[in-house]
Amino acid sequence: MEIERTVLGSGYDRQTCWVHARVGIHPSADAGRPRFVTTLQKLTLSGSDVFGPIHSMSAPAWDGPWSAPVEQVGFTWPDEDRAVCDFWPTWHEGSQTLLGIGHTVAYENGHVSGTRMRWTAYSRYLPESDSWAAAQVLELPAELDLGRSGAGCSQWVELPDGDILLPVYFGTGHLSSTVLRCRFDGEVLSVVEGGSQHTIAAGRGLYEPSLATDGERFFLTLRNDEGGHLAVSEDGLHFAEPTPWTFDDGGPLGSCNTQQHWLRFGSQLWLTYTREGLDNDHVSRNRAPLLMARLDVQNLCLDRESEQIVIPERGAGLGNFGTSAGLEGESYVMASEWMQNSGPARDAARAKLRDHAPAAALASWEATDHGCAICEQFGSDNSIWLARVQP
Repeated sequence: MEIERTVLGSGYDRQTCWVHARVGIHPSADAGRPRFVTTLQKLTLSGSDVFGPIHSMSAPAWDGPWSAPVEQVGFTWPDEDRAVCDFWPTWHEGSQTLLGIGHTVAYENGHVSGTRMRWTAYSRYLPESDSWAAAQVLELPAELDLGRSGAGCSQWVELPDGDILLPVYFGTGHLSSTVLRCRFDGEVLSVVEGGSQHTIAAGRGLYEPSLATDGERFFLTLRNDEGGHLAVSEDGLHFAEPTPWTFDDGGPLGSCNTQQHWLRFGSQLWLTYTREGLDNDHVSRNRAPLLMARLDVQNLCLDRESEQIVIPERGAGLGNFGTSAGLEGESYVMASEWMQNSGPARDAARAKLRDHAPAAALASWEATDHGCAICEQFGSDNSIWLARVQP
């Protein structure tokens, strides 16, 4: 695979940084020519998953020039202290719409609520104004009681008839995943039916699912605290029980507590992921570099020899990333450097301060650093990376 990279910019000021950067392509937005559209939002570094409003930026080509990020006002409900996050724009051929799907997040006293309701949220891109319509919430039919659920960071598949197979996860505390067959008419997204539901006992269960197809079967990759899992289906709704990801030599993938997503080149699927074992223990949860490897569809494992780096490691995590199909057989991978670090490197820095500095110095560092210095030490500056991958 041939990989080219560009950087769209950075929004880091030691208080906030850009996260959830994902690109979608409208193939005809500019008088029949394509437009690349990236959505992203600010993270408050002093908190945990405290996100600001969705912003959008665009360009006539993958390598720019890119417009400045513009806030999209229809993605928040200030009176409820609720917003859209984990958003992902993807072209929907059936309606000729760039459709973005994510989910809602609610806050209580500046912290993410683990009990308040969560819903799948969606919006359509408006090419004439280079903006997004106000977000809507996906209504679930009464017989499909998923409770607190959402399609955050979920990669979906469009079927030949235009229906969407949308992976979602649900639950409070312990999480399960399923796939919903949905219909989108260009304005409203609705649920047709639900598929099989899956979880495991380990950690928080199975969540942040992403779906792909090679044209014959459907492959669902799922996050788990102890290691990613793979489930396979003939129809995209009813899946065999998930099994842990492995390489073709039998070794575990080593992608713990983070996302995996898909690239497709013809009938060939490649998984994009992060993993341990790459001299990357200084990165929280080993979430960099960002890698890709070919799926062996017969043996349901990854070809270790095919593994290569898509986006390099520079101290900050790249785990909340996105992928996009291109227009001429290429694909794209996008990630922004997440300028928080809670891994062993920060623990070592804390121990050094505790042993050799006054208590006030340690308290000041705890209140202001949030692991930023560890990211900076290795060169990260919240760069927004976009990689073009060609077979």
